[in-house]
Amino acid sequence: MITKENAYKLIADCIDSLIRSDSMEPIENYNMDTIILGSGSVMDSISFVTFITEVEDRIQSETGEEFYLVLNEIDAFNINNPNLTLGSLAEYISVSIK
Repeated sequence: MITKENAYKLIADCIDSLIRSDSMEPIENYNMDTIILGSGSVMDSISFVTFITEVEDRIQSETGEEFYLVLNEIDAFNINNPNLTLGSLAEYISVSIK
């Protein structure tokens, strides 16, 4: 089981790692409210795909479980709220990994 806080730490570690490796542009002062997909996103499409792939890989390495992000399964990301935040992703991960 992964808590929301642990999921956010994993997400933050992925962001920092990708920035250090120059796979992603630096994101200043990101937090749970930082938008990573949708209007106002701090990531371009290539950064987002690279980031999600890294998150999926790390979760699979740490838990031994297959994990794939499915956007339409994230309650906080829908037609009425077309923005995905780091907090919403952390919540989704914590609920998805048992």
